Amino acid sequence: MTSWIAYADRWVALAAILAALAAASIAWRQYNGMWGREARLGLWLLAATAALAILLPVFGYWAGGRTHANAIGGLLPWNDAAGYFNCARALLDGGALDSFCQRRPHYSGYLTGLFALSGERLQLTLLIQASINALAGVLFVRVIARRWGLAAAFMALAPVIAFAGEYSITTLTENLGLPLGLVAVAILLTGIRPQRTGALAFDVRRDTVFAGGPGTTNVLFRRARADLPLTMSA
Repeated sequence: MTSWIAYADRWVALAAILAALAAASIAWRQYNGMWGREARLGLWLLAATAALAILLPVFGYWAGGRTHANAIGGLLPWNDAAGYFNCARALLDGGALDSFCQRRPHYSGYLTGLFALSGERLQLTLLIQASINALAGVLFVRVIARRWGLAAAFMALAPVIAFAGEYSITTLTENLGLPLGLVAVAILLTGIRPQRTGALAFDVRRDTVFAGGPGTTNVLFRRARADLPLTMSA
């Protein structure tokens, strides 16, 4: 049993794909039954699976004492992870960011905040970091499930699990990029639904959303009436 947990990062993604196939099979047979898009039980099961699958590899590394390319014994930062670890410790001690830290200042600040929250305990910091990844994963797959069903959500969860299982045990920048990316996609998918454009821009008029940035062509999304789908013009 311990060996299964220790190598969880190697099989949890496959388990998610198998769950997707099972959900698709059940949905095909039962149509809009218990496993339909709006099934609360299915959504809770999906959320629990996502959180457990993202967190389990972290405990697996610790239980098996496995060494990662950036974490000795699944804990002590090594290589680039050691650099960001030292950046966070330096900031907590009132120091400045050196040239290495300035390469990825956002993650250095993020990791500093996690260390401060955990009382500078590395293991608890990694657990909080993994929990944030899991929370973002739950939000992401929940949006997928509501839009396309449980089978699609489980399938979308598989690459997230594989990525998180590789990096959640480390103090690397991927642990900031992953939750930000998942939340961004969740907001985008929510915002492109009719009458939910407020999720795309929080400070514009109710019937208008601008997308774009400096040096790009702003795209105007406007709906003439609340009951009409969005139209697009440049």
